Amino acid sequence: MYATLISFIKTQLQAVTQIASGAVYDYPTSKLDKYPAVMFFPVSFENSFESVKENFKIYRFKMFVVVGIAQKGKSDVFGTVLAGVVDAILAKFDNAWDAGTISGHRAWMKIDSGDWAMVLSDNGQEAQAELNVSIKVLTNN
Repeated sequence: MYATLISFIKTQLQAVTQIASGAVYDYPTSKLDKYPAVMFFPVSFENSFESVKENFKIYRFKMFVVVGIAQKGKSDVFGTVLAGVVDAILAKFDNAWDAGTISGHRAWMKIDSGDWAMVLSDNGQEAQAELNVSIKVLTNN
């Protein structure tokens, strides 16, 4: 199921035009060569009983939106560029919250915000916004 969900999230992100083409990574990396970039990866899994025949499984992913600061001022990066990319991702995921069925299982998606920060990476100073994605899947026992 993880491979299917990773592909699903990647497809959603690749449709966000504010992210640089080819800058969606489905793994943690510090080797970014295009901005704005997004990386995401699984962080946890929860399984709970819904009935005697079905379980709810919640797959959680950590996502980081990254913008290089070298080409713009900090105010511009946080107030315009990073904010615009995050808003576009939130809108995309909000519109896709009812994920229909994924691999034959009923699925829903939720996205929440984490911390925003400035970090020093291999590429210099970057602005990052953390997002948390949860995908709830109804499965048979």
